[in-house]
Amino acid sequence: MANSCGTSTNSLSSNLSLESDIFQKEYDHSPIQPTESIRYLSDIDKRHLTALRSQKEMLQQEIRARKQELTVINFEIENMSEFLEEEEKSDRRRKQIIKNVVAKFNEKPKDGIDMAVQNDIVESSPEAIAKFLYKQDRLAKQAIGDYIGEHWEFNLQVMNEFVQLQDFSGNSLVDALRLFLSSFHLPGEAPKVDRLMEAFSKQYCSQNKTDFKHTDTCYILSFAIIMLNTSLHNPSVREKDRLTKEQFISMNRGINQGENLPREMLDNTFNEISQEPFQVPGQHGNVIETFFQPDKTGYLIKEGGKHKSKHKRWFILNDSNLYYFKNQADNELIGSIPLENLQVRDRSIPGKGNYTFEILSENGIIKAWKKDPEGRPVPGNHFSYKLIAPSMHEKDDWIKAILTSISRDPFYEVLSARKNQACGIDKKESIVSITKVHNHN
Repeated sequence: MANSCGTSTNSLSSNLSLESDIFQKEYDHSPIQPTESIRYLSDIDKRHLTALRSQKEMLQQEIRARKQELTVINFEIENMSEFLEEEEKSDRRRKQIIKNVVAKFNEKPKDGIDMAVQNDIVESSPEAIAKFLYKQDRLAKQAIGDYIGEHWEFNLQVMNEFVQLQDFSGNSLVDALRLFLSSFHLPGEAPKVDRLMEAFSKQYCSQNKTDFKHTDTCYILSFAIIMLNTSLHNPSVREKDRLTKEQFISMNRGINQGENLPREMLDNTFNEISQEPFQVPGQHGNVIETFFQPDKTGYLIKEGGKHKSKHKRWFILNDSNLYYFKNQADNELIGSIPLENLQVRDRSIPGKGNYTFEILSENGIIKAWKKDPEGRPVPGNHFSYKLIAPSMHEKDDWIKAILTSISRDPFYEVLSARKNQACGIDKKESIVSITKVHNHN
């Protein structure tokens, strides 16, 4: 009993001593060694602690893995940012190149296309270039017309591809012409017009079921529609000289391989044009003339009067008048030279790179006008105008076009030949018939 009591007393004393040590360590903030802590945990607590340590190790491994992933992601972000910056720079460079190409094309179409090909803006194929001309809305419509109207084999292929990009199915001939003529500016040279209108006629007839027995019928009627539009809506045509419906119908008799087209079709065609004229690309309300079918356009250097200054101007030859603008994009007419009773002479110097020609009057001052510095129209005081072309070829073309504009209109010879072919009538009779209509324009 005494031993039992002594043992119990010793055990109690030992426990109290241990509790006192633990309390003192906690009070002193002295760390308890793991072996000491675990020694007083239950088996359940020990298993729980082991699980926590295992979970901690897993979390630490996951953190290390996430840090590695973050390192990889940051590296990729840096690389992609550099790539994006380069891509943005490249995109800005490409946009600037396109801007330069457009400016060059609008001034010299062939040089513009060459620049586009050299800078990988467009492939050197008729299909790719045609698509570029059709979809790039900043290109001047006049320049497009000049390029696709050229007689070179490659240009002809581009023209055919350009026309084939257009869908005329389900449209009346007038509506199809509206679409076609809104995609470019019809050139002034008769051969170019002939090629373009022939390509249009073939495309329209291939896409629509019509009353036309041949594409020449479509060609002639299309040309007649353009003439009608000019007659009815060009302000330079006097009211009494405008085509009537009966004259329009008369000029198209027998064009369907010797047969007449339905009267209702021609009535509707006349009414459509009468009520709604063609909207010419680049036409602006403050330009006096419609310039729908200019004989020739291009840049020339115009010599001044007293001070012999030289200014580069955009010229349009139309209706026996030579109009000029500050540049091709400008819509403000700054002067006009009527060509009545005038002459044109070649003043170039062979071998000197001088491509000058002169428009002159032998009967006094030319009845021209220009705008003064305040924008008011004032009469000119020139007996002659000296103009400098960019090349010998251009100089010769200008002289020929001006002489032609003074003496005759080549469009009606082209149309006369095609109508003669379609109608099977005497050539002389055909020319007389069309000339009578022309006199109303």
